[in-house]
Amino acid sequence: MFLTAALLALVFFFILGIKDLVFVRRAQAYETLLFLLLFFLFAALFSSFPAWGAPRALLASLAAGVAAFSLLYGFFNYAFPDISSFRKIAAAGAAALLLFQGSVALLFLPFGFLAQTILLFLAAVILVQCASGSFRGSIARREVLAYALSFFAVALVVFGSVSWSP
Repeated sequence: MFLTAALLALVFFFILGIKDLVFVRRAQAYETLLFLLLFFLFAALFSSFPAWGAPRALLASLAAGVAAFSLLYGFFNYAFPDISSFRKIAAAGAAALLLFQGSVALLFLPFGFLAQTILLFLAAVILVQCASGSFRGSIARREVLAYALSFFAVALVVFGSVSWSP
């Protein structure tokens, strides 16, 4: 209970700190807060449902997907005000759909909640970076390849470290 209260206090502190930053570029601070909130969202999801055991896990994954959509759309709306709303909604919707599907797939795997959280969080970071690069018009093939290789390397380490015996 205390840990939850401390984490919520820390998030509230970051929200107030970002609001009051005047001389710092707020897009990077907003992105940091977005990643922090997504990590806690995924950790809460996977710690509440360690494996696929109840239909409530699907509803919780759907709720996490909706929350991810609202966080991603808020970030895209703030960081890229000159991009059309349709592109921002499409990017946030596609990323949220992929994160929802990834969370459902990870619930079926015999991983601990930390491994599940790491994989889904890394996917979220890669999706946000690719969408941001696309909005800026500066995404390159090498950048996408580096993201894919980093995800593959982390997934390989996670898959190798998990005990697969029943």
